[in-house]
Amino acid sequence: MSMRSERFSGVKSITENSSKITGKKANIVYHDGRVIFAEIIEITGTMATQRNMRLRKSTIDLTTVSEIIIDSNA
Repeated sequence: MSMRSERFSGVKSITENSSKITGKKANIVYHDGRVIFAEIIEITGTMATQRNMRLRKSTIDLTTVSEIIIDSNA
């Protein structure tokens, strides 16, 4: 089995593809190089609600996000 990655970079691309992103675990890459692995719960405007692997919810500003990467089995 191979892995397939879907990359969404920029606020416009992330908000347009919110139905593909929400409810899935993703790598969130910030402009400063930080990477967080979390489940995207909801995307509204330029804000996104996420749940990290410790099951804590937080809200992130999509203008600070470089890209969101979703891995799936192809």
